[in-house]
Amino acid sequence: MREQYDPARHTLAEREQAKAEELTALGFGRVSRTTVQRMRLAYRKQGLWGLLDHRTTRASSPTGRADERVVAAVRERLRRRRGRSKGTINGLFPLINQILEDRHGPGTVPAPSQATLYRLVTSLARPGELPSGPVRQMPASFEGRAFSPAAALRPGEQVQVDTTRLDVLALFDDGTLARPELTIAIDVATRAILAAVLCPSATKAVDAALLLAEMAVPHPARPTWPDILRMDPRAVVWASGWTGQ
Repeated sequence: MREQYDPARHTLAEREQAKAEELTALGFGRVSRTTVQRMRLAYRKQGLWGLLDHRTTRASSPTGRADERVVAAVRERLRRRRGRSKGTINGLFPLINQILEDRHGPGTVPAPSQATLYRLVTSLARPGELPSGPVRQMPASFEGRAFSPAAALRPGEQVQVDTTRLDVLALFDDGTLARPELTIAIDVATRAILAAVLCPSATKAVDAALLLAEMAVPHPARPTWPDILRMDPRAVVWASGWTGQ
């Protein structure tokens, strides 16, 4: 046991201060004794889970920090309008304020701004209920809850493939100048580029098959590679952009 943490010589507050100074010296920023005390109590209560930054573990909410009474009024107004003419979003605002007054009394709930009401309506409305905007742009599910993004924690667990037309001109074999199209496969967990295919025209099914083949079998050593890469098969695999996952 290090001397500064010996409970027989130092009080708990002194040991916490020593830990704060040690963390500061290690480059964790300016750590105070209060921070060490808070983390110690959280660890005693919840273990390692208490030491996490829970800003990244909280479930996302489509309503943010809006007043729950206002959220309930917006939900009620949307429920009443179902099966009727959509009208306009701005036409909902007076009716939402009327619901707030009927439920809680005049002036009890601060009147929300139009920007707040617009955000809540677009977040809580079911797909297709709003008078404008395609359904695929609606940010909420049928129950009014935000969709949770998929998380990939292991290499090869999730691979994303995307195609984009490059903002450069390329000289093709027939002598024409045009913008090529790039199709790329990226491992979500590691952000490693698994394979890429460059096409002179629109990407077709055969190009997608070639992309999958390059993900499974790396390119052989190419003439422009240094000789040291030809001696190490692992380096050949790395240089080809394939991770083996």
